[in-house]
Amino acid sequence: MAIPPQIRAILSVLTGIALGFSTMLLIQSLSPYQPPAGVSIETGAGFNRWVSSLSTDGYLSFLWSFLAGGFVGGAITGFIARKTRYVIAPLVTGFVLLILAIGGFLAFNHPEWLTYASCIGFMVSSALGGWLTRKIR
Repeated sequence: MAIPPQIRAILSVLTGIALGFSTMLLIQSLSPYQPPAGVSIETGAGFNRWVSSLSTDGYLSFLWSFLAGGFVGGAITGFIARKTRYVIAPLVTGFVLLILAIGGFLAFNHPEWLTYASCIGFMVSSALGGWLTRKIR
């Protein structure tokens, strides 16, 4: 029994979001820029002070995780939805990942350049991932 293309596209987006977000978390957990002992996202102000004190390299590690997560999410979405007419599915994945990242931008202090680069980067990297999976069969 074949899955209808609409359901296949929805499942591809959900899978891409899950794997893209997992990629971001994995890269961030392997980053050398970790909060000090006793500081976690639950500490609120302490975590915000740590984020504010990061160097440019620390912010670049966040950007790298966002770009990689967008690319992986878009590629997985594009791979699963490649036999459908829904070529926009990887962009939907990138947009949802961007919305999740915007929540972090609103909650914690980040430099403006990181916000702008991420907004563009999520969409470009997810589109690139989806495009590559359609071209490489």
